[in-house]
Amino acid sequence: MHIPKFITTLSAIVLSTSAVMAQHSLVLKLLHKSTAASYQPHCGNTTASKATATGSRLIKEVNLQSDGTSLAPTDSAIYSYSGSRGGDLDHILKFDAGTLYFYNSPLYVNGYAATQTFDANNNIKTLLLKTWQLPLGPWINSDSANLQYDANNNLLKTTMMAWDDVNSQWLFSSRDSSTYDVNNNELSHAWQNYNSATQTWENSEYDTYTYTAGNKLESTLVLNWSTFLNDWDTVNYLTNTYDANDNMTLFISQYYDAFNHVWVSNSKDTFTYDASNNRLTDMTCFWNTDSLKWLNNSLVTYSNFSGNSPQSELTQLWNDTTAFVNAQRKTNAYNANEQLTSFYTQTWDGSNWITETYDYGGRYYYESYSLHISPVANLGGKATIYPVPAGNEITVNVNWNEPQQGSISIISMNGNTVRRCALAMATDTKQTINVSDLPAGNYLVNIMGTKGNIVQQLTIAR
Repeated sequence: MHIPKFITTLSAIVLSTSAVMAQHSLVLKLLHKSTAASYQPHCGNTTASKATATGSRLIKEVNLQSDGTSLAPTDSAIYSYSGSRGGDLDHILKFDAGTLYFYNSPLYVNGYAATQTFDANNNIKTLLLKTWQLPLGPWINSDSANLQYDANNNLLKTTMMAWDDVNSQWLFSSRDSSTYDVNNNELSHAWQNYNSATQTWENSEYDTYTYTAGNKLESTLVLNWSTFLNDWDTVNYLTNTYDANDNMTLFISQYYDAFNHVWVSNSKDTFTYDASNNRLTDMTCFWNTDSLKWLNNSLVTYSNFSGNSPQSELTQLWNDTTAFVNAQRKTNAYNANEQLTSFYTQTWDGSNWITETYDYGGRYYYESYSLHISPVANLGGKATIYPVPAGNEITVNVNWNEPQQGSISIISMNGNTVRRCALAMATDTKQTINVSDLPAGNYLVNIMGTKGNIVQQLTIAR
């Protein structure tokens, strides 16, 4: 079943004690990096004039589930924003308020309500989640989160709290923390749960990460805390392999056999791409410990691209003999910004594509908004970007007024960060960035330092 964006967004920040939220704890870990590397729309411009770009942000979604013959609503969410904050299905939603409604035919009923506050860099600072007390209300506290960032807007620490109805007070629930390298790559991520009986924090999970020379995630080592051993227990090791264009071509998952002290293969995914770096296939295999061979499991084929987004996704399952056979297909539609506007799945019955009980879908609605780049009195430096217009790469010369670290982000006109790299501690620095895979058009280059901020426009023409 499709997980509502409302739930995945909240799960990226807060792990609720409720059953609905707790089942999405994995999403919290997966979306952590998206929160840390979020787009920063409020920043200074190198010119005295105001530059304005138009973005597109998600304001409503309707999630659908099959009743056996057709797709029917299960829930719906609406989002409201202020200023230049936004978000969509691929990026953390920077909404001020969001409400999730559950569908109880023929009406929608209140489910969850969330409000967020932001710091000066538009990072999410706090989140408050409330639930609707059936049948007539009111809204009651459920969970809250407080987030802290470093000077490069990397998420350092998140503290979650749960509401105690009996004593009408907030109680610690869980927390997680991260460390980063000089390139703003996350090096480690630790999770802890709060023991209210002993009033102490207890270890839960600890992950460490390595990266390629191009700052692509290369490996993940997962450790779980063993209360029996009172020590970390090695659990999983995940590795990623990339091609020359930084496309992931292989993902392998292994688990640790503590009895024999060896790593054992679990699953692998092999990916292929076209000349435009669009993913064409994803084949999943599982390791058979008896035959010591990889056994085919599934094959997903992406086709009929709208820009760089697939309009068709075909999932096939291995028939245990000689071939992959049809299982499910997914049909997608997008707007002009390549944001998903609708999708639905169908199941193969051996002869035709039909709607089965486990098929699902969704509809998504957006609004346009302005990204205002306001002038700043003290920018802390200046920058030069060339060539103008750009072709396959750009060179960025940064001259700070004083030594500092920083980062360069290239932002599309719909508000998506399409490239990000780090700047080492220096007064004057030069960075060459490959933009050959970016579509021709206008972009913003946001150069953020610990003591300064520079924004310039970039045009790519071919």
